[in-house]
Amino acid sequence: MAEAASQSRRGIFQKFTAVDLITIAIFAVLVRTVFYYAYKALYVAFPLNQVVFPFFIAFTMSTLLVLVPKQGTVLLWTITWQGINFFFQGESPLYLAMYIPIPLIAEALFYFMKRYGADLTSSLIGNMVYQAGHMTATYFAIVYVFFMDWTFQSFLVLLAVGVLVAANFGTLAGHQLGNRLKEMIG
Repeated sequence: MAEAASQSRRGIFQKFTAVDLITIAIFAVLVRTVFYYAYKALYVAFPLNQVVFPFFIAFTMSTLLVLVPKQGTVLLWTITWQGINFFFQGESPLYLAMYIPIPLIAEALFYFMKRYGADLTSSLIGNMVYQAGHMTATYFAIVYVFFMDWTFQSFLVLLAVGVLVAANFGTLAGHQLGNRLKEMIG
């Protein structure tokens, strides 16, 4: 009985090889270093820079899902890049707490779709759910944490549309790159 319980607890992590975990870590580092600093450089155009980061998130997430199409990939990837964000870049614990439920929703969607990012449709749908969660957490932080005026709401709706469009382009580009990398790797 104890052996069965032990196996069920380790089940999701036994699916990942060392190469899978390293790939997840590399893509998390890409999000929080290369893409993060490109996003931060555009802070002079706040809040329009909010469209750039979701493009990078969608790009890396869809590429990663092509390379590591396993349940738990999005969750581990998000925990990793949020860990980098929290421990090395000093992000607020509130932002970390708001972000953790997002991959759980995307993982549940992938689980029920039975197509874990293997095709473009599931990747697009998963990224849209992920980005909707990302927008909700980010805009909650902008309005409530930074105390932005609610008259800013109409602009946030337009910004949300821009985020979803950018995320779709990021998903398409990332899915293509993932397929090319997968062909090269074999």
